[in-house]
Amino acid sequence: MPLQEFWYENPDLLWVYRTSFINREKARGDEIDYQAWLIGCYVKHAVASCFSGGKVKYPAKPLSSTSNPQNKGKFLQDRIKAQLSKGKQILKQGEKN
Repeated sequence: MPLQEFWYENPDLLWVYRTSFINREKARGDEIDYQAWLIGCYVKHAVASCFSGGKVKYPAKPLSSTSNPQNKGKFLQDRIKAQLSKGKQILKQGEKN
């Protein structure tokens, strides 16, 4: 939260930033959990391919070729910015009433 907004804007804006921060951290934790799960899948495939006597092959392509962390990060940033602007609009409407 920029200092200008902290000191001179509506105090309720702080809660919008707080909620946004909590949502961002939860999404980050979910991404870390997914990455750990994916690493476990690779290890499972590697061990199975070593001890199966040639019956199980290690995957030739990445297991999750559709998941691009850079695109997901951009998506989350856009979503957070949209939530912040929506919160500001709600606060401005509250001030008018």
